[in-house]
Amino acid sequence: LRDIQEGEKRENFTLLMHCKLFKGWPKAKIEKMANTCQRKVFETAEYIFHQGDTADILYVVVEGSVKIIKELVIVSRNRWPVGKDGHGERVTKLNKPVQLTTLNRGDYFGEVAIIKKIPRSTSALTTDRTTILCLDKAEFLHLISYGNSQFKSSDSDEIMSIESINQYIGDKAVLDTVKHLKGGPGSEAVVGSLHK
Repeated sequence: LRDIQEGEKRENFTLLMHCKLFKGWPKAKIEKMANTCQRKVFETAEYIFHQGDTADILYVVVEGSVKIIKELVIVSRNRWPVGKDGHGERVTKLNKPVQLTTLNRGDYFGEVAIIKKIPRSTSALTTDRTTILCLDKAEFLHLISYGNSQFKSSDSDEIMSIESINQYIGDKAVLDTVKHLKGGPGSEAVVGSLHK
């Protein structure tokens, strides 16, 4: 058992050393993360977290893959005249998951919500049996905030830049989804998040 645990710690260390988020970090910090993070196995089509959840863990994919999904509620309102002064209305709500990206071995996710102190803006869903490294929020914030941290403002800018790219991809996916909606005169489609 001890050999298995040591082998996992070595694999964790190697994976974290090659993870873009920790590029340039001292080996000692990465080794500490490798020793303190937990491995968790998720089955096929299992949610790791849902949009709107509290951000308490940073994730790195060890094996398998994860879809990042923006969950939308598309509201369509149709109105029509009824009689002289009235109108009828029908409201239809459609829950629509929009896939933004797929993450594989060595990819990380969940850091933006931790750094910005906001709820999860997307959901994470496994596509097959997946092993994930989980680093506690407090430990992650400690490592980037204290001591001789190599986490510079440029690293934060890179994370925010990645978030901006993901937001653009997400916005495009949302627009592609909504542009196909059609209704009669007086109809409209509004896009909103499932979790507000």
